[in-house]
Amino acid sequence: MKKFSEAYEKALHVITAQKFADDWQGFLQNQARVKELLKPDGPDSTQADGLDKIRKKINDASHHTLVAFFVGGGSGEKFVEASKNTASAGKLEDRAATLKMLYHFYLAKQRGAQDVWVYSPPKAFAQWIYDEIKPPEKTMVARLGKAKEVYSAGERKIMGEALLLALNWSLNVVAKLGDAKDDSKKIIRKWFADENTTDQQINEATEKLKTGFQKIANVANSNKLIFSDEPLDRNKGGWKDWAFVYKTEPLEVIYLQGAFLKSGNSGKLWMCALTIIHELSHRAVNTRDHRYDSDGLKPSTGGLPYSKALENADTWAYFATDLAGKLSNSDSGRVLARPVSHFYG
Repeated sequence: MKKFSEAYEKALHVITAQKFADDWQGFLQNQARVKELLKPDGPDSTQADGLDKIRKKINDASHHTLVAFFVGGGSGEKFVEASKNTASAGKLEDRAATLKMLYHFYLAKQRGAQDVWVYSPPKAFAQWIYDEIKPPEKTMVARLGKAKEVYSAGERKIMGEALLLALNWSLNVVAKLGDAKDDSKKIIRKWFADENTTDQQINEATEKLKTGFQKIANVANSNKLIFSDEPLDRNKGGWKDWAFVYKTEPLEVIYLQGAFLKSGNSGKLWMCALTIIHELSHRAVNTRDHRYDSDGLKPSTGGLPYSKALENADTWAYFATDLAGKLSNSDSGRVLARPVSHFYG
């Protein structure tokens, strides 16, 4: 298992085809309404309070344990007890893993109809949850009892705030390029035009950017967008990076890494919003990573020509930030430094 969509699909199958302990089965069906929550095309925000009900039921049952009392997460025994049903098809460990996954899945509501989903499993998990929870029962209990999450409540809030900024900046691009003035075209030239770029190409870039940012805004404003940890990447050194996506993943998922959290926690929310635009451009517009800001993004025929800049995810993200007036002169100068003569294909 390598992606959130795979774990989500497994959870959907377990909830549909298997049965939990009698008291839990009725609770999951009638109070938490998990079958209505887990839709094939992504979670249904109207049923999100079921997740809070699951957390409360686990925590209430585990109140006597020190772990549950001080940091939450429930005791491992309670996840196992809730999943025992000898008459059910399937495996005990899969039912327990499903409850644990739902326990660490959150909806952070923002403004209006926008919803932000966050999957924040325990830091101790080095694999996706269905590979992490395995027999014997003693081992399952120990793993299910791990409580400290990858993302804190404050970091989940930062994700929502950064997403809202990314949405606003994307809509700003669409609005300003709908009737592009000289000031807007000047910024387009700044980020996309090499020495040989023509006025006609700038007009073409204007249309492509306007259409593309509308697509990015549509995804950013979706009520099914998910921020998730990726434990395999995190434990193989990827935590030092910012974020990534799988372009063809069925669900809209952005995997957030340590540099994103560090930036948000240090007050650089603009970099978090920029990162989200970068990743959504991969999903919505099929951009590529020809060059990163650390390489220098100044367009040039010998380094990052117009045709490549117009495909480059970091260029799209910095352009939107700049057009919104949220990029300082020092940061602009840093990433538009003299380019090296290479790109990543």
